[in-house]
Amino acid sequence: MTHRLFEDKEHAASYWKYRLSPSLQLIEEIMSFLKKRRDMQPCDLALDVGCGSGQGTRLLASHFSSVVGTDVSPAQLEEALKHASGPNISYRQCPAEELPFADSSVDLVTVMSAFHWFDQTRFIQEAHRILKPKGCLALLNYTMDMELHYGDCDQMLNTVCKEFYAALQPYRDPCLGQCSSALYRECYLTLPYKDKEWQECKWMKKSMPLTNYMGMIKSFSTYQTLLKKDPEEARRLSTDITHRLLAVMGVTSPETEVVVGVRCFSETEREEAMLTLASKLKRDEGVKTGRSPGGPSDSSHRVSIRDRLLIKEVAELEANLPSTCKASFPDENKLHHFRLAVFPDEGYYQSGKFQFEIDVPEAYNMVPPKVKCLTRIWHPNIAETGEICLSLLREHSIDGTGWAPTRTLKDVVWGLSSLFTDLLNFDDPLNIDAAEHHLRDKEDFRNKVQDYIKHYAR
Repeated sequence: MTHRLFEDKEHAASYWKYRLSPSLQLIEEIMSFLKKRRDMQPCDLALDVGCGSGQGTRLLASHFSSVVGTDVSPAQLEEALKHASGPNISYRQCPAEELPFADSSVDLVTVMSAFHWFDQTRFIQEAHRILKPKGCLALLNYTMDMELHYGDCDQMLNTVCKEFYAALQPYRDPCLGQCSSALYRECYLTLPYKDKEWQECKWMKKSMPLTNYMGMIKSFSTYQTLLKKDPEEARRLSTDITHRLLAVMGVTSPETEVVVGVRCFSETEREEAMLTLASKLKRDEGVKTGRSPGGPSDSSHRVSIRDRLLIKEVAELEANLPSTCKASFPDENKLHHFRLAVFPDEGYYQSGKFQFEIDVPEAYNMVPPKVKCLTRIWHPNIAETGEICLSLLREHSIDGTGWAPTRTLKDVVWGLSSLFTDLLNFDDPLNIDAAEHHLRDKEDFRNKVQDYIKHYAR
């Protein structure tokens, strides 16, 4: 379920007052992505999920006949209604994982700085259900490492800001991970849609009083957690940071205008015109045989359903195989069993050849493939005995990025390939010894990796 945060009235009011809205340029880029893929079809309904106090919801109003913002918090929605502008904007209280909209009824689903709080697998399935064919899903967020600009003292200002962020880091919610952009990036890599874009490091700059910058940081979950645990320390910290920033700027008024730079990133995907394939094929089978989809025929036809899926997915995989990967099928009549060779071309594992064995169970695509690394490797997320730690291969992932029936073999292959680059994770290791080795001595870790490559991965 959605994590319940930002729900008291005072916090909701500060959320509206201090939080930044997405830039109009970013909204225009989302609309451009949507319109190019819809030809001349009208844009009827947009849904802004986890809308908070509605800053982003309002920006969609000029593009759609109707815009609906949803949030789990009554206090946030009450704040949003106070500032609602335009007769085509409305709000509903509901969890992100239970959206009260009909199948294939929504043109655009946006999530602006809230996706990390959701049960991500359930939300993606729900968005998939309600989007129209050629509808779009857009996930937006920004990082906390904001920059301040004032006169010629930017460097000193941002040294103080970094100390502020570092002091709040221990209070970071586990849902955010160590790096929120990495969480979103992994989601992007594992989403099943062919047509998708990742946009990173779009700097958005806005002028505001220093007091508003401080108010924005204090509205974040990290500061709010500290405030609940130790109110005196939270207030001491914010007062100290404010005084130090004013001293660097050489002014006394916290209402002095500064320019705040925020690093944004977004991912946009186009919904394919399909249902969950397992469900669709089961219904087709029921029509052909005269049996109901829920009847006895399901189990007896499960293998053929899996194999039908694989015919399509293997063709898609071969057409979109990463340049660093090669798939081989020992028996072309058994697409459910194959091997993948990964040849990383950068990073610690460059020059190695790593073999994976992939078995697709009969219950696919309701359960993930089984994957084992056949090459001995010194890696934080791969055990020397071959077990693999990759979120999308988990049926029930704690971080919400686990397996879903909308995923395909292409996602599995791209995920395995990314274990050597983007998804290499020393903070949540399977092989703890390897992670601690890296923390202790990175150069010696690199040497051991290369030694393993020399002996096992040629």
